[in-house]
Amino acid sequence: MKSKILTHAERRWRLACMEIRVARMETAISAVIALIPWTILPLRIHTQWALDYAHIMIPCYAAFMILSGICTLLFYTKGKVKNTVMKVCLVINGAYAVFGAAVIAMMIAQKSI
Repeated sequence: MKSKILTHAERRWRLACMEIRVARMETAISAVIALIPWTILPLRIHTQWALDYAHIMIPCYAAFMILSGICTLLFYTKGKVKNTVMKVCLVINGAYAVFGAAVIAMMIAQKSI
């Protein structure tokens, strides 16, 4: 089989398409991780074990919220994904990260971790 030699324009087109796919994937990841912290509500309301192990669940959710804020910030800055959905996700996940850091700081101050 002969390999096709791509022109400069074809290479640029393929690279642009790949960058768009990566940007969409990063936006989708940020949107999904913006929804995950809300899963603590049904768990805490409907399951007894979540109430029994709240001292473990709350710091885990707080750590996840901090990491999701950092991840979204990296996607936005390093990945150069600047669409509207990503901007909304950045604000939401940034607020989650601040709130998660505050929760961990309060738990450390009360020596419950």
